[in-house]
Amino acid sequence: MGNSQRKFKREATDEPEEELDQRIVSLDMPGYVIPPLIRGINYNLQMYEDPPKSKPVSNVMVPNLKFSKSVFILKKDTVTVDPIPPKFLISFEYDAEEKCCLCLKFGQVHKGLNNGVPSFTKPICETKETDLKVGKNVKFEMDYGLIAELKQVTLESCSFTTERKFVPILMVVRSKESEFKYYVMCGLKNDYANQWNIFVTKRRIQVGDLGYQVQEVYGLNQSEYNNVAEDKDERIKKCSICLDKPSNTILMPCRHLCLCSECSISLSVQIGRCPMCRACVTQILHINSVKTIRTCSQVGKRRKAQCVRHVK
Repeated sequence: MGNSQRKFKREATDEPEEELDQRIVSLDMPGYVIPPLIRGINYNLQMYEDPPKSKPVSNVMVPNLKFSKSVFILKKDTVTVDPIPPKFLISFEYDAEEKCCLCLKFGQVHKGLNNGVPSFTKPICETKETDLKVGKNVKFEMDYGLIAELKQVTLESCSFTTERKFVPILMVVRSKESEFKYYVMCGLKNDYANQWNIFVTKRRIQVGDLGYQVQEVYGLNQSEYNNVAEDKDERIKKCSICLDKPSNTILMPCRHLCLCSECSISLSVQIGRCPMCRACVTQILHINSVKTIRTCSQVGKRRKAQCVRHVK
């Protein structure tokens, strides 16, 4: 019967040839013609903008990473507060390998850093130094007599304010055997259930004239960089993507040690998210080799390893 498809012919018209060329005939809807474009009007033919291209994540190479042992380690998850209105008591667990003493300071402002060492304004008041026991998993419980005579220390005065540099509570641990200090910046907060909680905002270490920021690297104990004898075996943690090479890359700011160098490079260009927690990766820290000065203190097989990162 032949081809039954209807053919469209240009009909005679008085319209200019330029406007006829601007018409578009749709084969899906026979007989429908999109009207010609009107001169003098700017048409936005691109309805949707192209998604912005992700920028490559910066890669930082560390040829020789040095581990230094902290003589005091505060277990951040164990810091608690016991409210006794209008006062309160603080307790926490720690590991200490040297004789140390603790001093609590209240109501100061963080002025800045000098070679990584924090400086603060003069506190409103402070407690006397209290000796800390040497050992692992030692629990410290504040004596009520430390703050009983400090009238200015209350639950409200030691709470966070809108001032970001204000440090309500500053715990300073000083070693009696070496030039070592451990700074713990924290404060109180009353939640919607009228329960008081204490939050540790930042921790820093001072060794001599240099200061370091304390951060936790997730997966460090299971990596090849853990030199503790009781944890060292043939099951070195592998890369979470290729499952072949050992993990030697730390993703920031989530601090997961879960990739090898090759997989981390492709991740920085293509994905840009941590494969463990799906958080956006802003920086990649590659570790080529490790020089152990004094191995990191072991908190537990399954506990997050603590290390110090020098802040210039």
